[in-house]
Amino acid sequence: MIEKQGVAENSKPLPNLKVMKIKTLSFILFWVTLTLSLSAQKRTIHLIILSDIEDPELGMASRADEELMINMASEASSTLDYPLHTIVLSNSNFNTRKVISTLTNLREKPGDLILFYYTGRSEFPSRSSSRFPTFKLNGFFNNKLEMDEVARIIDQKEHALGIVMADCRNSIFDLPIAVGDMGILEDMVPKMAVLNLLFSSCGVIKLANAGRNKVVPVSSRVGASAFTFGFTEAFSRSVNSATLSTIENFNFNHLVAMGTLTAQTRDEEIEPVMEILPCRSIRKSLVFQKPDFNKIVLFSTLQDAIIKVGKARSSSEKKEILSPLEKGFSSDAKVTVKTIDPNSSTVISEKTLTVENYFKRISSPDSVPVLRRIPVGGVERSADNMEITQFSIEEMAD
Repeated sequence: MIEKQGVAENSKPLPNLKVMKIKTLSFILFWVTLTLSLSAQKRTIHLIILSDIEDPELGMASRADEELMINMASEASSTLDYPLHTIVLSNSNFNTRKVISTLTNLREKPGDLILFYYTGRSEFPSRSSSRFPTFKLNGFFNNKLEMDEVARIIDQKEHALGIVMADCRNSIFDLPIAVGDMGILEDMVPKMAVLNLLFSSCGVIKLANAGRNKVVPVSSRVGASAFTFGFTEAFSRSVNSATLSTIENFNFNHLVAMGTLTAQTRDEEIEPVMEILPCRSIRKSLVFQKPDFNKIVLFSTLQDAIIKVGKARSSSEKKEILSPLEKGFSSDAKVTVKTIDPNSSTVISEKTLTVENYFKRISSPDSVPVLRRIPVGGVERSADNMEITQFSIEEMAD
């Protein structure tokens, strides 16, 4: 669900941008607090975008930034199967009062995720010692909002994770950025990767893409702010190419490093600034406990083992192939065995066995080589995705 607030019906088209020079910061405030088990009630991802699309010079980039952030949040939402609630504040609602009221009145549940994103102009007031920028909003009075104030309001909310991200700039310069190819999804690994990123630690991480008087470009090819593009591109790449061996390293440090490399394609260096605040003790017990990824058996691993067993001839060889898989099944796991006519591809017979008995059967000395395969969607898992509770297998008849 997307709520567009303050969008003008007859807004004038904005000029095309090449790319942007940032005098300010673009950053993320990452708070991991509360965690629910995977079997608990679904959490909601709340995406609140504050976007200066009316700016005659820089507004087109804000529009592109909006799209990138909505796409990233949508990917996280669909990967975890959590609902996404999106609010876009622009035009007449691009002001301090509306931002504060929206955050204050947000109806989040314990365990929800709140992602606040700002795209527009900013400044670093000389009287302020903060390393994070002040947003420049509409209005004659009270038209400036400190990033730290947004973080303070969100810190009082009930959420599992709070992220405050801002991509700020005041001028433009050319910077081409190439879009990379995505990786290949496998089984439930992307879901575990996103959970590990968003809900496996506790605290507050403020991340700025640059300090005072530093520059951060915007892509002339993509039309969006370079840091936002780099960050969202890194998120998608990391999720879609994740493996069990890389999930542990999929964290915000990794994401920011990848995003920086993606955006940094010319001499101007992007130097992120980070500050970590301690986790509140009341939230520590609610953090998602990282599973032992070594115990997970993927669909591809199971399929490969079944194929190898079908070709193996000795009982000892078969047992050696199947032994590493036992860790990945629940104690009462079942397998539905379908015997297939190789000529008509119809099911001749079907029976259900425990996985333990099935493994004993196909690894016995009397078992003859046979072609076996697991159909797509043939694996069911426990609520936490850690164990296989049931799977189907097709065996070709002689």
